[in-house]
Amino acid sequence: MDRLDEGSSVKCLKCLHKQLQALVVVLTVVPSPADVQNMLGGLAATAAEAEPVLAEKDPEILGYLSSAFAHARHGRIDDLRADLLDASRCATAIMKACGCGKTEAAALEGVVVDE
Repeated sequence: MDRLDEGSSVKCLKCLHKQLQALVVVLTVVPSPADVQNMLGGLAATAAEAEPVLAEKDPEILGYLSSAFAHARHGRIDDLRADLLDASRCATAIMKACGCGKTEAAALEGVVVDE
């Protein structure tokens, strides 16, 4: 894959990844309907902004996101969480494949790297 530009594409993808991770945690611990709806609204806005780069780099993530939003509308929390987790994995793979720095890619996995 080609390297992502260091501007808005990387920032947007990092934001999307953080939102996905946060939602997975909230849905795992104690899913408050109001919190989940607010977080899903933010995720939808970020996903819409990131859609061009996601479609180019890994269209599969768009399928996971679409499916997750459908599960949310129907109250299928376990399926929602599973699709968000898969989307998060795709976002991590995009960041790694597109040449994010070693530190950024490791941070997406929660690994500390000495540079």
